[in-house]
Amino acid sequence: MGMILMAKGKYNEAIPVFRKNLETIQMDTAIDSPHLVPTLHLLGRSLWRNGEKAEAQTTLARCSRLTVLALKDPAFSTNLDANLAAEGLVAKAGCEDEWLLYQGEFERR
Repeated sequence: MGMILMAKGKYNEAIPVFRKNLETIQMDTAIDSPHLVPTLHLLGRSLWRNGEKAEAQTTLARCSRLTVLALKDPAFSTNLDANLAAEGLVAKAGCEDEWLLYQGEFERR
């Protein structure tokens, strides 16, 4: 549902959907679970496009940190299935590049 709202440009309506999704995932996993990465990425993008830049930067930083942990730490990566690993790789590229772009750092990279 959140992605549909994003596609329609209704970021202010997508944000609560992604926040609720994060809460649900965190109840089933942990606060620092790699399973949060795709939703964090979408939440960060929605926040940014809705003009909530400070929270978007914080959210994308968390997304990037969890992605790095998931891909480098054996404790995380052994629990990832192939689909989540693929999603994480896509989200990593998006998170890092977008986070830099949002901070005005993309051109320096």
